[in-house]
Amino acid sequence: MELIKNHSLNLTGVNKYVDFVIEKQIKNRQFWQNFIDVFGTGVDDSEAAWSGEFFGKMMRGASLIYTYKKDEEVYEILTDAVIKLLAKQDELGRIASHTVEHEFMGWDIWCRKYVMVGLLHYYDICKDEELKKKTEIIAKEAMINLEGKAETNPKVLDAIETLKKAVYYDESNSAKR
Repeated sequence: MELIKNHSLNLTGVNKYVDFVIEKQIKNRQFWQNFIDVFGTGVDDSEAAWSGEFFGKMMRGASLIYTYKKDEEVYEILTDAVIKLLAKQDELGRIASHTVEHEFMGWDIWCRKYVMVGLLHYYDICKDEELKKKTEIIAKEAMINLEGKAETNPKVLDAIETLKKAVYYDESNSAKR
């Protein structure tokens, strides 16, 4: 491990693995499209499945890798993916892989949580203030949407607390955004 000129970190021996992930996964636009295509389809209803989690998990890792490598092509791909994902928001403000009829069943809440986790990690690297604002609005709308349903479905409460911390507080529990 060494400190490089611009105060970034070089993890000797890890770079080849990071480069592999960048080239074979993160820069694979079809992967991103496949992750996005599950939203708004109800694909996870029948199996109580969790394919809606993959976008957020991949975005979280890719955002961290962008922070490490500063590869502008990666940034462009992530930005494109976020724009396409935001277009999947339904009339109720949800970005969900489960239909309203299957809301909060199976893995729905986890899928929606990971969408928010991915968007919040992207938010931290986003250079476009307008896109940042859209991402922030969607995160807050998701909170309002969930809070309104918490009284009728107690399983939602844990997800709300997790999202509140991510949306409103930084690691030191200081208010942000």
